[in-house]
Amino acid sequence: MKTLGVVGAGTMGRGIAQLALQSGLSVAMNDADPSALERARSAVEAGLAKGVARGKLSASDAGAALSRLSFARELHALAACDIVVEAVFEDLALKRGLFAKLERLVPAPAALATNTSSFLVSGVADGVEAKDRVVGLHFFNPPVAMRLVEVVRHPGTGEAAWAGAWDLALALGRTPVAVKDGPGFLVNRVVRSYYLVAQRLAAEGAGTLTELDDAMTAQGLPMGPFTLMDFIGLEVNLAITKSIYEGLGRPARLEPHWLQEKLVGMGFKGVKSAAGFYLYLGGRKDQENPAAVSLLPRQRRPVPAGTVFRRVMEAVRAEAELMVEEGVASSKDVDTAVELAMNFPEGPFAWGRHAAQA
Repeated sequence: MKTLGVVGAGTMGRGIAQLALQSGLSVAMNDADPSALERARSAVEAGLAKGVARGKLSASDAGAALSRLSFARELHALAACDIVVEAVFEDLALKRGLFAKLERLVPAPAALATNTSSFLVSGVADGVEAKDRVVGLHFFNPPVAMRLVEVVRHPGTGEAAWAGAWDLALALGRTPVAVKDGPGFLVNRVVRSYYLVAQRLAAEGAGTLTELDDAMTAQGLPMGPFTLMDFIGLEVNLAITKSIYEGLGRPARLEPHWLQEKLVGMGFKGVKSAAGFYLYLGGRKDQENPAAVSLLPRQRRPVPAGTVFRRVMEAVRAEAELMVEEGVASSKDVDTAVELAMNFPEGPFAWGRHAAQA
């Protein structure tokens, strides 16, 4: 594999491009907006310079990497690519139309991969006649730093496309996990309970937002659920929850929580709006958001921190077990994905084994 095509010069597209350039590949990037390509070049150049400053790249390697970046002003210029990754705006009609064009302009056997996080890969493939060429390659943000890549197979994905996507992930120095197409793929679905159970506990008066977050970080998790939702963006996190809830047939265990819905309805988005579950000053967490606190019961029924942690993790493990039963992924890949994407000290199955031995 020598040349990667990237369609979409936004945050994810240019992140994937930089990763590929650093890994020795040539990259041809396309975007419908010519000015986006110029911004992408500046962003990639700045990213490479940051790598040099941190000692991860030599100046000569960074220069060589940048020299392998080219711009495909028209889609047909991607014809010589070994694989094309789509990272355009999350609009299903846009993606379907794009893949229909790529199918005609980029000859087989080049795989056509989508980086979508909102839609089923099979839904994107509906715009393509040769559905066997379509595969999911879900990178995590930022691609240069995040080691996990979900390689998603929809029912029609062919072996050549699957192998091409898997090989690309390895060539980029990432850790691929095999995932069956479905709402939320692997990580986004398995960690829904991390957010939802925490909100239910808060609504029960089991602890303050800070106490519930602390119950999780005390066990080695990098961020408590409320802090993490603020970091992701409350409206983004809520949209993912709603999508998975609807896609799986509205199971009660994954129903979006009224607490998050009310805060989003009030305009709170988390760090980006300086207020979510917490207030932020200069991007730093300051205190619990009084608006969020006012929605919670005044009468507390405190739950021990260890019990909070077990309730949350047992729900995460239960979802993981369902996913394995449904053939979404193997238990090993679930643990690997949660550890790499969420920075948990161990995945839900490993945690379950250790908890049973305790």
